[in-house]
Amino acid sequence: MNKAPAFQFYADDFLGGVADMTQSEVGAYILLLCQQWNRGSIPVETERQQLLAKGKISDHVLSKFPKSEDGSLKNDRLEKERMKQAEYRDKQREKGLKSAQARAEIAKQVFNRGSTVVQPNGQPEVNSPSPSPSPSPKNNNAANAAGEAFKKKAEPTEVPVELQTAGFLAAWANWETHRKEKRQKMTPLASKMQLNKLKDMGEKRAVAAINFSIASGWTGIYEERVNNFKPTSNSSIDSGRIAPHTGGNY
Repeated sequence: MNKAPAFQFYADDFLGGVADMTQSEVGAYILLLCQQWNRGSIPVETERQQLLAKGKISDHVLSKFPKSEDGSLKNDRLEKERMKQAEYRDKQREKGLKSAQARAEIAKQVFNRGSTVVQPNGQPEVNSPSPSPSPSPKNNNAANAAGEAFKKKAEPTEVPVELQTAGFLAAWANWETHRKEKRQKMTPLASKMQLNKLKDMGEKRAVAAINFSIASGWTGIYEERVNNFKPTSNSSIDSGRIAPHTGGNY
């Protein structure tokens, strides 16, 4: 799983935690929090700490990063937020797998209902109240055509063979659920176009882009990039191309 690019920032909690800090201490504190999120911890060497914080660091700020069992310096609250994100992603992945299995079962049932059974010539159906002749070939053709039309109408959007993996199917199910929760349900045509674009990206990049977009709360699929980029309504998979994202200034 790719590293989460962002964490939940609770303004009231943060303001309460820095109420007795000076302006320079607040700046050093938020820089060290960001470094911990990206690196997993902050350096133990004073010189490296000051380099990352862009200046000297007071003991009060360093007290926010106690030494953990492995000897590294970490802010406890930030690690709790990291664990909450991981647990949420695991739950969403599990829901996606269950949803994909349920849709597959529904599609199977729909396919079976669309089949037309023709009895042998001259034989009535079992438990029929009265014998009836077999349908004429013309009627059979019409019934078969109706059954095929029903099946085609009910079939879900087909996932390309290249993306028929457990990981992608779970991510795609999460994406469909996410869009529904956003009240922006995708049309079959939109789903097909998105799947074609995701196929060109490959399974690993496609899963990463979907997860990144869900975590960011977007309704378009974006890839994470290191260039300056601001998502727009015309720069996602919905508009026919993959868009990079950096999140801009925090």
